[in-house]
Amino acid sequence: MAVIPTILLAVFATLLFEFGLQFWFSDRVRTVLENADQVAQAYVVENKDRIRDDILATRVDLDRDAGSLIQNPSQFAEAVQWQAIARDYTEAVVFTLKDGAMDALVAIRRGADSGTRRLAESDVARAQAGELVVLAGENSDRVQAIVQLTRAPGHFLFVSRKTAPQVLEQVKRTEVAKSDYQSLLERRSSLQLRFTVILVIVSLLILFATIWAALALANRWVTPLGWLMRAAERVGKGDLATRVPIRGSPDELSRIARSFNRMAMQLESQTGALMATNAQMDERRRFTEAVLSGVSAGVLGVSSEGVVGLANVSAMNLLRMDDQQLIGRRLSDISPELAAMLETARDAAQDIAAGEVALERHQRTLMVQVRAQGGAHGGYVLTFDDITEQLADQRRAAWSDVARRIAHEIKNPLTPIQLAAERLRRKYMPLIEIDVQVFDNCTDTIIRQVSDLRRMVDEFSAFARMPRPDLKPERLRGVAEQAILLAEMANPQVRFTLTAADPDLTMVCDRGQITQVFTNLIKNSIEAIQARGDGAAGGEITIAIADGPDAIQLRISDNGVGLPPNLRERLTEPYVTTRARGTGLGLAIVKRSSRTTKAG
Repeated sequence: MAVIPTILLAVFATLLFEFGLQFWFSDRVRTVLENADQVAQAYVVENKDRIRDDILATRVDLDRDAGSLIQNPSQFAEAVQWQAIARDYTEAVVFTLKDGAMDALVAIRRGADSGTRRLAESDVARAQAGELVVLAGENSDRVQAIVQLTRAPGHFLFVSRKTAPQVLEQVKRTEVAKSDYQSLLERRSSLQLRFTVILVIVSLLILFATIWAALALANRWVTPLGWLMRAAERVGKGDLATRVPIRGSPDELSRIARSFNRMAMQLESQTGALMATNAQMDERRRFTEAVLSGVSAGVLGVSSEGVVGLANVSAMNLLRMDDQQLIGRRLSDISPELAAMLETARDAAQDIAAGEVALERHQRTLMVQVRAQGGAHGGYVLTFDDITEQLADQRRAAWSDVARRIAHEIKNPLTPIQLAAERLRRKYMPLIEIDVQVFDNCTDTIIRQVSDLRRMVDEFSAFARMPRPDLKPERLRGVAEQAILLAEMANPQVRFTLTAADPDLTMVCDRGQITQVFTNLIKNSIEAIQARGDGAAGGEITIAIADGPDAIQLRISDNGVGLPPNLRERLTEPYVTTRARGTGLGLAIVKRSSRTTKAG
């Protein structure tokens, strides 16, 4: 009779061990390991997809101005370096093939361990055939890609990016864990056999009386624990309505079962409330985003502490920031000007303030109308619009009227003054015997100053009343050559360089107005060179004409003193000038003339 309890205990323990093995070697555990391995491999695939998208975007950016950039190696290198920094490349190289060997035109390497591995000829040949080639580095520590530039055949772009070392370490750990699990799975039978043998040996050594008592005690404790284990497993799967049966005796297991049931009940209640709240908040967020996305004005939601909690697309565009730079930051750190309007709204009796604020963003002054209004929950809503162009148009209209009045009032007496001075010179010059030179200088000064005033009046008139343009197709290079010829005759010490991607590029324009555009811009460059203080010696002016996707681009660069950064946004407004004797109308006329032209 004593053998039966021992056998029963051995069989029960064996079955219990078998159930445990089935639990630990179940499909769920295997699925978790396989999913972890698949996630690790997906990380490598994602890196390849990312670098494929990035190199295509880089090629599009470089192709946009590939012709002019390749002719200017320094600008091309800066463009490639900017791409490497913006897209987080470890290495970016532009090379060509000469006699089968790679010749690097630009090589940007970031990081001490960056270095181009030798590329296989087959990979370069695939890129030359128009294929985008993605390569995996040694030990998958980096991803690389090669592609041929579309608008610069024979030029190849090679980029490389290192993968995160901590992620690679996790990939290796996942592979090791999967291997260990597979090894244990293969040794499952031997483990079961060992356990059975040990259990039999131990069971035979136990006294028969102790076996009966142990079996009864085990049954008393194992059953509630099994309930708890199965209930915990079901809760882990998401079944929060699971409850553990409670026995009548007030022992420790009963108290544990009651605590488990209370915990499951609280989890069920809190999870339901949380899901309902999240659904409501998500619905409100989608509604708010849908409303704000269609508003042209910038909108900022600010808490009572001055922290930005909401920003629409227009606000991001006006402030030149993304949502990560706005959300969660104090308004005083983002824009002290807007923060001042918020303080005004706080001090107002009705929590409302409106006004104009000048925002300095990227060397541009934005005049914005701001309205701050207190919310129902202690926060504020700021709405603002960009009225920079509106104010500029108002200034131009006002200055145009001023120019028209000045031209009318000054031009009439200029001709009599000049004629009187010339008549005095002709009539009295032969009769004067004393201070002849003084008389000549005085009359000459009057004539020259009248000429200067007439030139200024002509500029006022040209700005105030632009003639109706006679639009005809004109070859832009020919117009530029004519303007350069006149400038060279007046300034032989300045070297002029004219480049045009298309010598026959035409533009529908008024030839006189577009000639004035070239003349005014070249004149500004010459004055900038002369402002260096050493005359115009060694001066260089480069005129580049290119056909852009939406408009013709005219670039005039010089080695003069340059333009002051604080006036660059207002240089095309009337009467804004850096010259002591300038009228400030040249660039204003250039801007008005350029608006009447269009590509041929």
